[in-house]
Amino acid sequence: MFKPIVITDLKPSGHYPVKTEIDRPLRIEAAIFKDGHELLSAVVSFGKIGENKVKQIPLKLFKPWEDVWEAYLPLNELGKYYFRIEAWVNVYGSWLADLQKRIEANFIRKSDLLEGKALVQKASLNNAQIQEFWQILQNNEQEAELIRIFLNADLKSLMETHQERHLLAIHKATAEIWVEPIKARFSAWYEMFPRSASNSETVSGTFKDCIKRLDYIKDLGFDTIYFPPIHPIGLINRKGKNNQLEAQPDDVGCPWAIQDHKAVHPDLGTLDDFKNLVQKAQERGLEIALDFAIQCAPDHPYLSDNPHWFYIRPDGSIKYAENPPKEYQDIYPLNFWCTAHDELWQELKSIIEFWLEQGISTFRVDNPHTKPFAFWEWLIKDIKNQHPEAIFLAEAFTAKHKMDELARCGFTQSYTYFTWRNSPAEIKDYMSQITEENLSYFFRGNLFTNTPDILNEYLQKGGRKAFIIRAVLAGTLSSLYGIYSGFELCENMPVEHGSEEYLDSEKYQLKARNWDNTENIKTEIRVINAIRRENEALHLYNNLKFQESNNSKIIAYSKSSFNGQNNILVVVNTNPFAAEEASIKVDWQNLNLPYNSQYRLLDLLSGNIYIWHDAWNYVKLETAHIFKLI
Repeated sequence: MFKPIVITDLKPSGHYPVKTEIDRPLRIEAAIFKDGHELLSAVVSFGKIGENKVKQIPLKLFKPWEDVWEAYLPLNELGKYYFRIEAWVNVYGSWLADLQKRIEANFIRKSDLLEGKALVQKASLNNAQIQEFWQILQNNEQEAELIRIFLNADLKSLMETHQERHLLAIHKATAEIWVEPIKARFSAWYEMFPRSASNSETVSGTFKDCIKRLDYIKDLGFDTIYFPPIHPIGLINRKGKNNQLEAQPDDVGCPWAIQDHKAVHPDLGTLDDFKNLVQKAQERGLEIALDFAIQCAPDHPYLSDNPHWFYIRPDGSIKYAENPPKEYQDIYPLNFWCTAHDELWQELKSIIEFWLEQGISTFRVDNPHTKPFAFWEWLIKDIKNQHPEAIFLAEAFTAKHKMDELARCGFTQSYTYFTWRNSPAEIKDYMSQITEENLSYFFRGNLFTNTPDILNEYLQKGGRKAFIIRAVLAGTLSSLYGIYSGFELCENMPVEHGSEEYLDSEKYQLKARNWDNTENIKTEIRVINAIRRENEALHLYNNLKFQESNNSKIIAYSKSSFNGQNNILVVVNTNPFAAEEASIKVDWQNLNLPYNSQYRLLDLLSGNIYIWHDAWNYVKLETAHIFKLI
């Protein structure tokens, strides 16, 4: 098929939904060109899926020698959008550009002016304002006056909009745009077990006790509180303290051994108590996130009512979860491709719908990579059709391509391997991967410092400084991060040497803490979260730029706001055992600095002001600087 105008290299594009947030225009880019020297015009047509309103935004040529055009779509409502690019020959603009060359060369022919008249006359048939210009032109034969009218800025603008779109080319984007809440990109998560809210090792906490903890979490600066499963826990094959296979009569079991996905554990209170907690949290600007774990305790009604939803062994028994040589007798995985999988999928979707009705819109999903991609693509798309505010965080520690695919299937955020990336070289390599532009259209990495399953060696051995270092890194490398309660108290005791499991883990028992221990870093956490809130550069996800350091233990990186007015430079000593020195080379262009200048840096952690010169500057630090250019 003949295509005189080529539209290619579209960004973003692809089969899967592109994600953006309600506070930020989405940048569209494409290469648009044709043979010859005629000028082109282009627009992005876009609209909300399911509505008839179509809006258009002009594309601007911003890399002329590469024929690259761009536009920013103002998407001001949650929901799903489509877009397409249209381009055509700007006949009037091309003629006008040629006329200006002739004016400069003092070589104007009568036929040139007649050609311009004809173009205006044709466009005037469809626009009253152009008609007024035509009335003036048709009765005028003076060359100077005609040229003055042809060059009129208003006429030029009207012609660009209303003239015939000659050789119109349309490139239909295959990707949807999902416009999501700001919290999809910028949020600070705090994980806590509601049953430990009583701060007792013998008496379960309740939702009412959780209300008493809200002000503490708000004061630390977090905005999302994530609860592990709050459902009734199975009695059959219940786990004991420290993951013992045999539970004692007073053992509370593991919350992930779920007995009923649409109920709350009676020790925590009632469903009305839970809804009251959600309301109290929202009044404080806090979001409650729930765990969506697709597995069942042996005494879950699904096993007795729908055994065909599970894996059946040759002897007729139902297969429990295994990861040889480990066995998890207290949970049973579901067979997503069983003969009645349509029925099963609908039931699982109804769990999400149930909790949406209770006021929950944020879900942390347990091990999604062990379930079909097709299921997640179907489920999340269907839920977000009705609830565009819904957030899904993938707890997926798996191969990179699987993690990326889950994001493309619709997951809003994902856990990352940041937890095990400790050296500057490891951090640079990994963060460069997950913030790369094409991937960041789909993938947003949430940097958790620790989880109930992960107490890594760096925290076990590095002491209090290690916790500060990891908090700074997590809170500034990404716009999304989280901690598991106890991190602010520097809890670092493993169950045994070489293990990443916590001693006396909350996964298997109630936990009491000394919230005012002398090792705590609560003040540092408050400061980091305040810095995040007050600096727009730290609200963005894929604006990370690494700076040079001549010390392999010191990492430096910068982030700038969308308008370039807020610039943050972070320098971190990843060695928790000793102070380190380095020279840092600043990338002038990325930080909007004039070359070879003097500039002032405010350390937002200490309040000290530093004056730096030229590119290379000296630092000596125990933990970190978070500099704001002032």
